[in-house]
Amino acid sequence: MKDSLAKRLTFRIMAVVMVMLALITSFVYVSVRDYMLNESQERYLGILLKAREKLRRTLSDVYVATTNNVHDIERDIDNPDLMPEHMERIVRQNKMLASCGLLRILLNVYKHTRANGHAAILRGMADEVEEVFSLSGFLQLFKVEDV
Repeated sequence: MKDSLAKRLTFRIMAVVMVMLALITSFVYVSVRDYMLNESQERYLGILLKAREKLRRTLSDVYVATTNNVHDIERDIDNPDLMPEHMERIVRQNKMLASCGLLRILLNVYKHTRANGHAAILRGMADEVEEVFSLSGFLQLFKVEDV
């Protein structure tokens, strides 16, 4: 009888210990999971905020550069001799040519200069700008020269 009482107590103690171990493990898991989730959210939020700020600055720069140059280009669109100067200035001022409006203007310059038997030459393009031109197919339209 003592043997069976000892076995029963042992099984009960083991069951209680296992339940306590399961509860402690669950508590630790939930605590660590919540901490890691909060930590990763804060880290990625910081990354997103930095990326958002960089994108905002870049778009702002492109907008300002486009706004500053569109009037001159549209004013001189009928004079192809003045276009290389405008294009060179735009490309030098902007490391990032991401504005559809600016690309539209460049396409109009290409069409106009080609129709008049001239060619538009872009000089001193930054690597980032040349990559955008290549990806968009604009690199085939213009002759590109280094400064």
